[in-house]
Amino acid sequence: MFHQVLVWEAEDADLLSEHFLTVACYNLQHPAMFQDSAIENLKGGLVLRIDQNAQVPELRRRAAAAYNGPQRVLKPVPERKSVLQEWHMTIAEVYANGEPLGAADRVRAWGKSTREDLRP
Repeated sequence: MFHQVLVWEAEDADLLSEHFLTVACYNLQHPAMFQDSAIENLKGGLVLRIDQNAQVPELRRRAAAAYNGPQRVLKPVPERKSVLQEWHMTIAEVYANGEPLGAADRVRAWGKSTREDLRP
């Protein structure tokens, strides 16, 4: 489902403009392969995007500054463990049984929902 949504981006400029949210939400909901610091950085980016409407170039600049050089974002394969957490909205709702129409709006809703689920 995730990869299909990424494919839809090629034909939908509105959806493509929300690429950061698509990738951030998916990776936050499937964090097993990422270092804890990478997940925290991604959470921070999502919060900035949703709460302060931070623009994607700024989020990219922050990520590049945090992970420039030898800093690794992926865990070694043996350390990867599934993380079970309940989410109010997932990629399944964005995919909507293969319906690309309205996907950008669903991604924006997913971003807001994921942000709410991350609140302490």
